[in-house]
This record gives sequence, structure tokens and C-alpha cells, in this order.
Amino acid sequence: MTYNDLAQIVRQNHSFLICAHENPDGDSIGAQLAFYKYLKKLDKNVLVYNKDQTPRKFHFLPNCESISNKMPRKKFDVLFMLDCSNAQRPGIDNLSNFAAKIVNIDHHRDNKSYGDYNFVEENSAATCILLYEYFKQNDIEIDADMANCLLTGILMDTQGFEFNNADGSLYLTANDLVKCGADNGKLFKKLFAESSPADLKVRAKIWETLEFFADGKISVISMNKNLPIAYGADSSATEGLSNDVMGCVGVEVGIFAKYDKREVRFSLRSAGKVDVGEIAAQYPVGGGHKFAAGCTAKKLGLREAIAAIVDKISLQLPAPC
Repeated sequence: MTYNDLAQIVRQNHSFLICAHENPDGDSIGAQLAFYKYLKKLDKNVLVYNKDQTPRKFHFLPNCESISNKMPRKKFDVLFMLDCSNAQRPGIDNLSNFAAKIVNIDHHRDNKSYGDYNFVEENSAATCILLYEYFKQNDIEIDADMANCLLTGILMDTQGFEFNNADGSLYLTANDLVKCGADNGKLFKKLFAESSPADLKVRAKIWETLEFFADGKISVISMNKNLPIAYGADSSATEGLSNDVMGCVGVEVGIFAKYDKREVRFSLRSAGKVDVGEIAAQYPVGGGHKFAAGCTAKKLGLREAIAAIVDKISLQLPAPC
């Protein structure tokens, strides 16, 4: 599928459903809202749906109130799946029940190409980058609302340009989005430097769980999934902790484990010597990139699940000099 094919699908259809993966993050939400604004400007009939609530961190984004958490009750011409690597991740059964055509736009290397049309570029830093390139190639105006949403997705999926920006090219994209109206200063403050008292209390409790394995090369933090609720916070309270756990000198892999009685969900980050995407892919539900990935361990308690994934990672750690 090419960007021209995508433009043709937009021209030839009128009603669109835009979905993303469960527990939406900045890239998925930014992509959804940017594409929503684009389609609305074309006078299309558009619904944005996510199974899970939008984290409060992203409520400032333009048109965020347009995101619905109520399952659609009608069929659309086209279902756009954005930033979603497989048909199970959005938490919707039988995607074909909701649209005549499914368009899959994503940047995850483990994408299953489950759409009728698939535009998957695993070397892209974010799904928002793919939409930016689509808009630019087709001479589509990127207004300030779209620019803020796109830059949000890029910032969140690269942790402020820390990841997937080896050649520095993302700075050029960001510069263009700022020229289109993105407020770089506001975005950095909202996304990386602003927390509620409840958020900080949740983070403090999580940091109390910090432990190290493999001679300090693996760091782990954990929390019960109900912890944010207990403090009146939401999922945005833990945004970025998967990256922060990498901050200790000598750590090669950082792990953030969220658990309940049914499962343990891991967010994995790597300094580069370990491919955490390969580690995550060893689980029935898991996958991702070399530097950032996620997976779920079922039918295991927290300690068992941590021990198992630490063993898997240890096999990839470089031998001591």
C-alpha cells in the first residue's frame, strides 16, 4: 500500500472509524486525533473509538473529547487501525463487523498485516511520523491542531528524541511541525514535566519496589494495577517510568511490571545490547522494537514472572570482560 492508495481510499469513502490499541499511548492518541481532524476538514463522517479511557496527560490535546469509549453500533465504510500491531490489541472482536475495509497503519516490526490494506514501516520512529509523511506527500495542510497531535506522538514514542533518532532527522520533522503551529514548549511541559500530587504519590510507591538482577544489568520496578486508582490517579501517572527505570549506571535492560491476579504485563526498555523485542516475542502476547517492547505473562505470580523474564534477558546480556 502506498500513500497514494491511502489518499484514494479517503476520497472514495465517506464514513470512517478510527481505532488504536488498548491502553492507548501518546503515539496512538496523537495519530488518531490528527487523522480525525484531517478527515473532518474533508467533511467526512468520523468516529474515534478506544476500548480504554484516554490518560489525563493527553486531555489537553485538541479534539480529545471526540474519542469515544462506547463500542460502535453501526458499520462504517473504512476502519483505520492506527499504531496497532495485531487484530487482538484493540480489544474489539471481529473487526470486519465494523467496516467493509480495514486499513492497518503502523510502525511495529511484529505487525501481522491483518488489514485489507496494510501500510507498515518498521523503521519509522512512530505512527505519527507515517501520517506526517502522508500529509506532506499529498500536499495536505497540517494545521496547528494536527501539528500538536503529531508532535505529541513523536515525542512520546522517542522519549523526547532519545530513541530512534540516530541520524537526527526527527529534529527536522519537529521543526516543520513547529512551523505548522505545534507549541513545542507547551508539549514538553505537559508530557514530561507536569504531574499531579496523586501521580507523584503513585510514582513514589512504585520506586520503593526497585530491585536489580544480573549484577546490576537488569533493573525492575513493579506495581499492582489498582495502585493508581487507590491514589485517585489514572494510567498517565506511570507514563515514562518504563524509560526512567533505565536511568541507573550500568543497567542494560529496564523492566516495569504491572500485575493483578490474572497476569503480569511487562514494559521493557534496552540500552541497546539486548533486543527486548526478541525477548517479548517469546511470549504468546508480546513484541515490539529493539529498544522498547512489551509482553504479558499469564498464569504466573509476580515473583515467578519476573524470575522467568530475567532469565530470558540474562541469556542475551554480553559476557563480562
